[in-house]
Amino acid sequence: MSDPTREDDALDDAVERVADADDTDDEPATDGPDATVDGTDDRDTDTTEMTTTTSETDDSATETSARSLLRVARWVGIGIASLLALVAAVNLYTTVGTLISVWVGARYQPLFRAGFDVVVLLVAAAVVVRLARESDAFS
Repeated sequence: MSDPTREDDALDDAVERVADADDTDDEPATDGPDATVDGTDDRDTDTTEMTTTTSETDDSATETSARSLLRVARWVGIGIASLLALVAAVNLYTTVGTLISVWVGARYQPLFRAGFDVVVLLVAAAVVVRLARESDAFS
């Protein structure tokens, strides 16, 4: 079996060598291809800038992808809601037509139907105008 104190000494020596190696890396290089005029080493700065630029590019690509996905989901939701609203509007229109024929005398039915059609037309026009004004919100 090996001696535990001897293994601890070897471990301590290894830790000291690593610490010494880290200390020598902090000293500026005064010669060599990466040395600058003021004697500082340019290698660490370039690596840091490259890493920052790469991570910023990855973040912006992820953000753009997320926005794009959110935009598609929003338009799908608008499409589904619009289809449901169209079905409900047609159903309401036919139901109101039936109610007019039941509650209003035959003589006044055309007048009430025309009034109802005008109200539906005005509401539809208001919705179209509002959507046209807010069309920039989705682009």
